[in-house]
Amino acid sequence: MYNSVPTKPVEEVGKSADPSPKQVTLRFLEEDSVAEISAIHRSAFPESAWTKLGGSIVEEYYRWHLLGPHPIVRATGAFVEGRCAGFCVSGVFHASTSGFISNNRKLLIARLALRPWLLTDPVFIEKLRSGLKILKRFKAKKRKTASNPPEKAVDSFGILAIAVDPSRQGLGIGHVLMADAEKGAVEDNFSKMDLTVNPKNHGAIKFYEKLGWVRFKQNKLWTGTMLKNIQTAREL
Repeated sequence: MYNSVPTKPVEEVGKSADPSPKQVTLRFLEEDSVAEISAIHRSAFPESAWTKLGGSIVEEYYRWHLLGPHPIVRATGAFVEGRCAGFCVSGVFHASTSGFISNNRKLLIARLALRPWLLTDPVFIEKLRSGLKILKRFKAKKRKTASNPPEKAVDSFGILAIAVDPSRQGLGIGHVLMADAEKGAVEDNFSKMDLTVNPKNHGAIKFYEKLGWVRFKQNKLWTGTMLKNIQTAREL
């Protein structure tokens, strides 16, 4: 379904629980992998705002996260029979969504102009409003920090995105990718990890909780943030 591209092997991670076990190989992904990442994202998240804006937008979204001004990026693909079956992008990201929107305003507006029917899609409108709020906060924060004060040290390693090709669900690929992200956090001496999940995505929430993630509430309200404490390389 997806075209393979040359990538650097990471390691053999064993076999799945599938009745016909297939070896899953992890490889680091680079810029030339954005087309594969985009294809899997669109298959796994057909209702996402980026998917509805088209494959080229999804590619730019992940290109921004692979090449943007982010201090730590770990992009890993899970390959089955030579084809990418899933990916995880993790690390420490500066202005993740807001930076992408800010740097691609003209492209996003042009693409939306070609798909005006999206403005009648309630889910897309909700995502659009959320994106505009994020951009507004980003601009306000940028003005506030114009004097470039020292940045606060980052204490958490984040999961930006994880997706598995729907046709490869049930092979344990998600577990393998999450374990690799945690390995990256340990190698960089982080003691905490974070991610954000849609509170309505009960399947994903259950999956994360089985892996030791807990819901982070503010004022007794949970909006989708989950945390996991881990041992750093120094503690192992």
